[in-house]
Amino acid sequence: MYSPHKYQLEIFNYAINNNTIAFLPTGAGKTYVAALLINHFLKLEQKDKIIAFIAPTKILLAQQANYIKKCCN
Repeated sequence: MYSPHKYQLEIFNYAINNNTIAFLPTGAGKTYVAALLINHFLKLEQKDKIIAFIAPTKILLAQQANYIKKCCN
């Protein structure tokens, strides 16, 4: 697993308690931040909550799904 950059940790910490849209350039680690958040919320084991990951195309969704599967518990 990677070590997050400072800006990724800032987004992660903010997103834990707030609805958040992360707008970063391609390759800046948005999916990694999403994986950190998914792992965080899975650890809370709140059975009434749903985690959704949205991507604009099927191809991108497949890429992101593979990444998330590798990074998340």
